[in-house]
Amino acid sequence: SIAFRKMDLQQAQKELETVKSDAIRQKAKVKNTKFNGTKATEISINIPNGNYVDNYRMLFFYHNEYVIAVSVASYKTQIADLLFDDLKRNFKLKI
Repeated sequence: SIAFRKMDLQQAQKELETVKSDAIRQKAKVKNTKFNGTKATEISINIPNGNYVDNYRMLFFYHNEYVIAVSVASYKTQIADLLFDDLKRNFKLKI
């Protein structure tokens, strides 16, 4: 899934720091990275859901006055990882 929130740079920096600190508090893996030449935050978290564990892979970044979140989720870790790696290699953002 993809989500967009329009905001200025100062608001975006605060929002992205909040996302990072919340993820760390939930014991997610948080990594600073680059995506299409833009600084980004990559988050990986596994959340128990009944008999399954949902595996979330997320990428957050700021581009053209938008905070953008791109995510992949699957109850199979290998599928989440493969889809997320493919997304990072092939996703083209046109805004």
